[in-house]
Amino acid sequence: MLETVKTAAILASVDNPFDGVSPSLDVFGKEFDSKTTLILGGVWAIAILACGFALLTNGGKWGFARKRGQIVDGEEAASDFWTSVWATAAVVGVPLIVGAIIWILR
Repeated sequence: MLETVKTAAILASVDNPFDGVSPSLDVFGKEFDSKTTLILGGVWAIAILACGFALLTNGGKWGFARKRGQIVDGEEAASDFWTSVWATAAVVGVPLIVGAIIWILR
């Protein structure tokens, strides 16, 4: 118990070297920052398009399977559709997730 108190006292007296530090790409220059933003935006747009395409395709497969009365194919198509829904929600929610992580870490 005494060791724990000593360790806590030592840790309380140490200054945080990361106090006031925030992540930034400015160290590499404004041109790098703008290119990085452009590339990340393009990758994100492609991911949204791919998820949207998968969502429409799997929704169509599910609809056709239900219309034809194919139970096994319908269950598989429904599973694929809901996987596409969750993937689309995750891709669209990336800014919220990253923003929440940055907000929590500040």
